[in-house]
Amino acid sequence: MPDKSPQQVEDRRKHQRYGFQVHVNCRNVDTVFSAVTRDVSKGGCFVQTDSPLPRGTGIWLEFSFTDIPVKLGSIQGRVAWSTQPGDPHQGMGIEYENVPDVVEELMDEFIEYVKGTESVPSGP
Repeated sequence: MPDKSPQQVEDRRKHQRYGFQVHVNCRNVDTVFSAVTRDVSKGGCFVQTDSPLPRGTGIWLEFSFTDIPVKLGSIQGRVAWSTQPGDPHQGMGIEYENVPDVVEELMDEFIEYVKGTESVPSGP
């Protein structure tokens, strides 16, 4: 089953995305790698990588920043969609899963911080 296009994903998105680059350490049962986000939301993020994981893959994200007052810890997610080979913006859309209430509250604080740093919401 082919992945949905970024526009199809955007059309059904529940949370507003905000363009924000932050280092993130990604891990699953097979691999560990560092990447950078292109955008973030309360429900997920886009991780820029030349080797996106297949749709449905479980993943743990550890956001790494020193100049932001909010510390999120590890967040569980799954790959909701991946870019196709040749796409100029390689990466994968991650949907957060099983987020504990305390982390959800921290995510709200993080998104409020991000909203204050961006003048225009992120596009597709």
